[in-house]
Amino acid sequence: MVCDLEEGERLLARDQGGGGYGPPVEREPERVLKDVQNYVVSEDIAKSVYGVILKGSRADDNLEVNIEETEKLRSTM
Repeated sequence: MVCDLEEGERLLARDQGGGGYGPPVEREPERVLKDVQNYVVSEDIAKSVYGVILKGSRADDNLEVNIEETEKLRSTM
């Protein structure tokens, strides 16, 4: 695609990640945690899409996977 811009104009593009491989609930919880820490996905997406429950907070830099709650949630997804 070609897009000509005039002086003072700008172009904003948003990309999203690829589809990935396999069911999201099979992604390793620690990798989902890293994605949250790196602002790749939100905590809400970690829970609703990947079935990963986190505890702690990003502000306090102590996020970690709640293994027990993650296993419970994933068993229902």
